[in-house]
Amino acid sequence: MARRSYTQPARRSVASIVQFHRWKSLLIIVPLIVLLIPTYRYLVDGFNFAVNAGSNVFPALSNFFYVMGDPKKDDTAETKPRPPFPYPAVLPVAGTITYTVAEGDSCNSVLTYQMNMNQAGTIFSDSKPETVAILNKAIGQDCHKLQPGMKLRLAPQYPLVALGGVVKKVELAATPQEKAVPTPTPLITIPKGATASDDEEEKKPDCAEGCKLTVQVGKQSQDTVTVFVYSSLTVEEGAWVWVQGQFVRQTVKNFPNYPYAQPGVTARNYLLQACYFQVDDQLDPDVRRCRSLEPNTIEDDGGSWLLAVGGAGGLNHWKYPVKVPDNTPVLLWLSSTDDGKLEYKPGNPIYRYEDNGQYVPFK
Repeated sequence: MARRSYTQPARRSVASIVQFHRWKSLLIIVPLIVLLIPTYRYLVDGFNFAVNAGSNVFPALSNFFYVMGDPKKDDTAETKPRPPFPYPAVLPVAGTITYTVAEGDSCNSVLTYQMNMNQAGTIFSDSKPETVAILNKAIGQDCHKLQPGMKLRLAPQYPLVALGGVVKKVELAATPQEKAVPTPTPLITIPKGATASDDEEEKKPDCAEGCKLTVQVGKQSQDTVTVFVYSSLTVEEGAWVWVQGQFVRQTVKNFPNYPYAQPGVTARNYLLQACYFQVDDQLDPDVRRCRSLEPNTIEDDGGSWLLAVGGAGGLNHWKYPVKVPDNTPVLLWLSSTDDGKLEYKPGNPIYRYEDNGQYVPFK
């Protein structure tokens, strides 16, 4: 009996201890789980935030050091976007107008009344028979043997051309006659402390003394013209410019003031003297007037013929009161104004170009 009294309390004591520890463990584990769940979510959210932040920060830092290493790139990024004017699909082109001789016509009268060429009798003079012979070849008939019904090819005298495009190269130029040929570039020693970009900045061409601009005026990379201009405006590569200038005339031996361009020739790869000049949205009011270009008969004729192409990147810029379809080459007469400018007036002659080299009335 004494042995049984000792064993029973011992068993109850062990069971009580085990049960007590179970409840104690539960009391500890449950709060821990309650605390761990939000802590886990917080850690996951923090990790995701760090990843997203890093994906933005590292590219920004990379760009920062890239720009710091090449300041020129940063300048380009801040440059004002150029106007998105489309290049025309075709370029202005020289051509002729077909005229049918009427009773009593002479070469002098036809050129005067049909082409507004008031100096025809002076430019093509019987006192200089060689000039009349050259005119005969140009119009396709002998001026001394005209008969009603004959067809004449009439070309615009000293024509101007209107163009728009992107500046690809800027060079200093001494004269308009200077040929656009590459010249060797001497070795330039840059002083210590200076950079190549500093040297380029100091040597930007001053177009007030005359510049040659290589301007892309068509869709093809070879659709360029060289524009000679005196201008106080800053001209940089990549700028969009609007130009009117004297179209290239055909070179005739012993006839320096020959007034016609060769039919079918476009403005591509030729040197033009500018008499209207605008860089982006800045018009140069002091650029030389078209009537000051030599040779020309603008003052005597009361205006000038203009070759152009319809479209936002061409004729539309000048807002003349005539609607020309895009990519349509035209020839139109500009009248002189009292202040020496040239403008198209309603009713002035206007022609459109056909593929056979002829201009026909625009309708």
